[in-house]
Amino acid sequence: MRQSPPPGGDENAAATSTQVRAGFVLFIACAATFIATLDISVANIALPRISLAFPGASVTTLTWVISGYAVTFAALLCPAGRLADTLGRGQVFVSSVLVFGVTSALCGASNSIGLLISARVVQGMAAAFMIPAALAITLAATPIQRIPAAIGLWSAVAGLSAALGPVIGGALIAGWGWRSVFFVNVPLVVVIAITSVRVVPMHRPAQRAVWPDPLGVLCFAGGIGLVVAGLTEGSTWAWISWRTAAAMAAGIALVAIALIRSSTRSNPAIPTGLWRSRTFAKANVASFLFGTALFLGGLAAPLFLALIWNYSIWESAGALSAATLASIVSATVAGRRVTEETTFVFASVGMGMLCLSNIWMGSSALGLERQLWETWVPAMVLGGLGIGLAITAISVAAASAVSPLDFASGLGLNLTARQLGGAVGVAIVATVLAANRHNLLDGFHLVYDLCAVVSLIGALAGLALRSRSEEPAAFG
Repeated sequence: MRQSPPPGGDENAAATSTQVRAGFVLFIACAATFIATLDISVANIALPRISLAFPGASVTTLTWVISGYAVTFAALLCPAGRLADTLGRGQVFVSSVLVFGVTSALCGASNSIGLLISARVVQGMAAAFMIPAALAITLAATPIQRIPAAIGLWSAVAGLSAALGPVIGGALIAGWGWRSVFFVNVPLVVVIAITSVRVVPMHRPAQRAVWPDPLGVLCFAGGIGLVVAGLTEGSTWAWISWRTAAAMAAGIALVAIALIRSSTRSNPAIPTGLWRSRTFAKANVASFLFGTALFLGGLAAPLFLALIWNYSIWESAGALSAATLASIVSATVAGRRVTEETTFVFASVGMGMLCLSNIWMGSSALGLERQLWETWVPAMVLGGLGIGLAITAISVAAASAVSPLDFASGLGLNLTARQLGGAVGVAIVATVLAANRHNLLDGFHLVYDLCAVVSLIGALAGLALRSRSEEPAAFG
């Protein structure tokens, strides 16, 4: 005689199946984020070898192997999020992963600097579509009580890939040449794409898709791209040059046009309605300040090790791993502990720890003499712990402030704020070090002092995230 299933058995099985699927989706999102973030730092390591492969290319041209990716990535994050919510996050995610793989292969096979830069530009576009869609499908598939933990793990992976870039890039270049840093993405993309087709939901929005305002998208993407280009290239072009002034002025004007159009149209390019949520607006401000501080310290650290202490790539990777490991631990812990009501605590404490770390690094304790264990490692651990707490709390605050239907749009906008802050951080580092090129130690101390000031302001912005009961915002 067949026994009937125990009461609640079907429900338990369904819950287990949902958790397993959510785990696979989180794994895929983390893997996609890993390769997209990795491609920024590994390209930095490969640039000297690329210059040898294309001896006719100028230094200014070569820098666009880096900037081409960074500019398009920052410019398209917000429009990409809107399109993912409109067309279907799963479809956008899989498509962008495949484009990322194809352009990675083109980068590795490039026989001219022009083709390499062009492929990097399209690769940056693919990454911009991939990241907000990846996080959005994760949040949509994850039970609401486990969302902070998922964001914590995703944040930890993003930090890990950025820090491991010099190690992985150095190993690949030493063994197989600079082209290998791009070719290595191809098999990873194949695995991600095949797995995604099997486990990522491919549901289209229930409502009829309404495309975001095309002119607004072009204005916003072009404007952000020009602003980021002006900030990242300002030290190369000269801050008072016509190119820098034209890029910044035109970029700001285009963003203003996009904002004005988005505030008056039913199909906005920028989800300005999300800013009706004070929590989301404050999370964007905190994300901008966090991005500024992160890129300030993140760019200064490897440069200090190479230029002041004369560390090799491997030595630098080991020294930087202290912050990486610390951020992984704190992001994972924060993901398990943070709630919508406590984001302000984790964000302010994290930014405060980052401030203290930079005060330490900007003092006379960090000098010409190598003081790895006395100063560098403890300061890096303190800062890394702060980074993990802050990035998780700010991401949770932004995600909890928007409707599930607008996850990709909201996260794309929040990531755009972080990338803009990062561009400002890069510009500050380049400007300060160029102005102090005859006394680099003083220049690095000033960079860390500025990073401490930005982190302190970020801690105050984190306090402002204190939750007040409000409905999640929608841009419509």
